[in-house]
Amino acid sequence: MTIDVSKSATVRSQPALRAGTRLTTPLAVAVATILGATVLAAAPAANSSTAIPAAATTAIPAKKAAKKRGTHKLRLKVRKSDTTVVKGHDRITLRIKTKGAGKKARVVVKWKGKKVAVRTMRASVIKLRLPAKLRSGKGRLAVIVQPGKAASAKGVRANVKRVRIRVLTTRQAVVLAAKEQIGVPYRAAGSTPRGFDCSGFTKYVFKDALEKNLPRTSSAYRSIGKRVSRSKAKPGDIIWSPGHVAIYLGGNKIIDAPRPGKTIQVRAMYQRSPVFVSVL
Repeated sequence: MTIDVSKSATVRSQPALRAGTRLTTPLAVAVATILGATVLAAAPAANSSTAIPAAATTAIPAKKAAKKRGTHKLRLKVRKSDTTVVKGHDRITLRIKTKGAGKKARVVVKWKGKKVAVRTMRASVIKLRLPAKLRSGKGRLAVIVQPGKAASAKGVRANVKRVRIRVLTTRQAVVLAAKEQIGVPYRAAGSTPRGFDCSGFTKYVFKDALEKNLPRTSSAYRSIGKRVSRSKAKPGDIIWSPGHVAIYLGGNKIIDAPRPGKTIQVRAMYQRSPVFVSVL
């Protein structure tokens, strides 16, 4: 016997939900719960996104205020009276000009890593004279200006300027002054850069370098200063021999005004037994 399934049984499908149909089944309750949680989770994100511009707007004035209160260096200008000086004879004067340093700013001058002068500024422009006995050598002199308390509280910072100087020893000064006259012609009784004789040259060099007065005649040099041995003679000492005087450069070298027809020159020491005299 054959059974016709299409006729004996009918399959009924549940009708689809129409738009606007109210859900009352447990499934509807679950869907509503999920949707509610999604809305609540999205709400803080929206609030946080809207809070960013507010934080930014409050930070801008703070940045401007910080910039306004920011630190800056005071203005500083330094001028020097000399570049090259002789230790114990010359003194450098500094002209220091500041702006924004305030009252009672402090000036510190350093040379070769050591303090050589300290001064409290009573005005925006001062002149500061350095000690005569600075350490010999060449390098940069550091001039440091520290602001006063009131200016420092406003964010003003110290400033430093460095100026090049050279401090010579007395012997270096004599040698340098002597070499500056190389090429000047010999002239009998001459004592100027237009022409020198031997004693006129020696006298001029010591006067120019150290403001030191020496005899005008060569014979007088034998009895001045202190005699030293040849082994202990140093650059800047005087060499005397009968009828002639010269300046010792060290290393068996001298500089002098030799004779008519010659010029001031550096040459080997030719005297066999000269007298070495130190006036330094």
